[in-house]
Amino acid sequence: MNFVAMSFVHSAKDLTPLREMISHSSRPLLLIAKVEKPQAVTATEKNLEVIDEIIEARDNLGIEMPIE
Repeated sequence: MNFVAMSFVHSAKDLTPLREMISHSSRPLLLIAKVEKPQAVTATEKNLEVIDEIIEARDNLGIEMPIE
C-alpha cells in the first residue's frame, strides 16, 4: 500500500486523526483528500498542511458551487 485516501473532507480537522494513524505505519504512506464540498475548497490552504495530495471531485463541486 502506498497511500490512504479520505472522501468528503471538509477541513484539516477531519484529516488529523487519519494522519496520526498512518504515521505509525512501518512504511511511509501518502495521505490523499478527496475534495467534494465547497467547505473543503475554501479550506484548501489549511488542508495542505496535513495532506500530501488532493483529488478534486469536479462532478460534486460542479453541482454545489457556482462557476467562477
